[in-house]
Amino acid sequence: MGSQGYSLGSGGQFLFVNGNPSVTAADTGIARNTTTDSAGRYHVPALTPGRYDVQAQATGFQTAVRKGIQLIVGAEIGV
Repeated sequence: MGSQGYSLGSGGQFLFVNGNPSVTAADTGIARNTTTDSAGRYHVPALTPGRYDVQAQATGFQTAVRKGIQLIVGAEIGV
């Protein structure tokens, strides 16, 4: 189980190439940080079930936040 995803701009371009998303457990506040690849994708493996907030930052872009993402057993969620 884990979280992975990518960000697209309105024209379909990847926004967070070489960005720094963080995935934070909403109940505990424990954060896992990662980086995106050259296509803007990221992967955060081995998350426990629960609610998570995802924040993505990249130089030259406004920070994006999604809160309350519910992760269940066996799920792989694209954000």
